[in-house]
Amino acid sequence: MSQLFEHKRVIELGGANVYACAVSDEEFWRAVGAELAKRRRAAGVPSTFTFYRQHRGAPAINTLDAIEEGRPGRVENLERYCKGLGVSLADVFRAVLDEADGLGPTLSDTEWTLVELFRETPDEDSRQLVLRLLRRLAVPHAP
Repeated sequence: MSQLFEHKRVIELGGANVYACAVSDEEFWRAVGAELAKRRRAAGVPSTFTFYRQHRGAPAINTLDAIEEGRPGRVENLERYCKGLGVSLADVFRAVLDEADGLGPTLSDTEWTLVELFRETPDEDSRQLVLRLLRRLAVPHAP
């Protein structure tokens, strides 16, 4: 089943946000769309129409345009667009969060790896195991 989402919930793991966010959803998604458009152009693809024609299984042209305009729609379409560009959705979010002002601390390489691991884990039991690991890592340890 497809789902719509807000950026504040995209990388929320087990009820704990993994980043602080001081921008609106609208600002975040416009930045995500701009990042995807930048990556598309850097790959030598001049338009969403050309991208659609070159990538079998790409989202529809109007969906690609909507994503680049800051209207993300469904996770599946974002992931299909990213796959066609040869990047992960987490990489795109990371680029946006690293460049945005006022977002607070960004994630470390290890934290981004764990976000990606959680996203790629197919079954619920394994996801619960990843969540347990994340909770354990989040607890400060005495020196």
